[in-house]
Amino acid sequence: MLRKLKNTPLLYISGSDDLKYTKFGQDLAKHCLQIRHEIIPQAGHRVPWENQDAFVSEVSLFIGSVLQK
Repeated sequence: MLRKLKNTPLLYISGSDDLKYTKFGQDLAKHCLQIRHEIIPQAGHRVPWENQDAFVSEVSLFIGSVLQK
């Protein structure tokens, strides 16, 4: 399915406590429309371990939005 997409979407996730990579993600999303940046609260650099529920929710929403296109 991804091969059919002309502009492959990307999901960039950062933790709200990881200021370096959150800033990096914001800059990427500002300059590249295919990048969706989501900031997960109560997480640092290891988002899937620090806030698993929010991480899974964002990934699921992203996959759902890609499959609908």
